[in-house]
This record gives sequence, structure tokens and C-alpha cells, in this order.
Amino acid sequence: MDDSKFSTLTHLVDTFGVQNDNLKQLKTEVEAKNKEIKEIMSSEKLDYFSTGDYSATYKVKQTTKVNEDKLLYLLQTVDGDNFRKLGIIQTKEYIDSDALETAIFNGIFDAEMLRKIQECSTVVETPTLTVKKKGK
Repeated sequence: MDDSKFSTLTHLVDTFGVQNDNLKQLKTEVEAKNKEIKEIMSSEKLDYFSTGDYSATYKVKQTTKVNEDKLLYLLQTVDGDNFRKLGIIQTKEYIDSDALETAIFNGIFDAEMLRKIQECSTVVETPTLTVKKKGK
């Protein structure tokens, strides 16, 4: 390697290392501030906050997570053979969500069974924060 490339590579590696270290530190600080802002906005029940230059929007996203083992056991014990024929319970014995939704839509389950199916799901909340510079 000639001296010019050696010098360039040395400078790039050193500069990259310093910048990467700074980026990691900055990321840690930003994540801590993000968490603290979410905690304050949550505890104060704020979904929007504005300063001179920035605004922050806080939301809690809810998603439903199905306990497939619990739901599979429930469907197997009620009428596993029929649910296999309908394609709700697959060969590897997992729940085909599309087939289950179709069956629910078509009224295959009575109210008691729908309640039990619902008990196999939990709601997961994911807080999100968006901070934007005003005017952008």
C-alpha cells in the first residue's frame, strides 16, 4: 500500500471510530430522553405537547397477541376434527388466523365459544413518541 492510501485509510478509520463512538453515545442519550418524555406524558395523560420549536405526540398502540397454545387446546377439545376439516387447525397444529376470522364472520361459533376464544388473546400496548420540528 502506498503512503497516500495508508494515510487516507488511517485518517478514515480514526475519524470513523470517533464518529461511531459519538453516535453510540448520542443514541444512548436520545433513547433515555425518549423514555423520560414518554413516562412524563403518560403520567400526565398528555397526548400532545408543544414547545417553541418542536411538538411531541404520544400514543399507545394496542395490538392483540393470541396465545396460540391456549386457543389450539380450546379448539381441539371442543371439536378438533371439525376445525381441522375447516382448515382452522392445520397439520402442524397452529391456528390459521384467516380461517378463524372467516369462521367467526360466518357465525360458526356461538357466543360462549366466542367469549372463550377471546380469552385466548391479550392486548399488547406499545407506547410511541413522535417529535417533529415545527414547519416540517
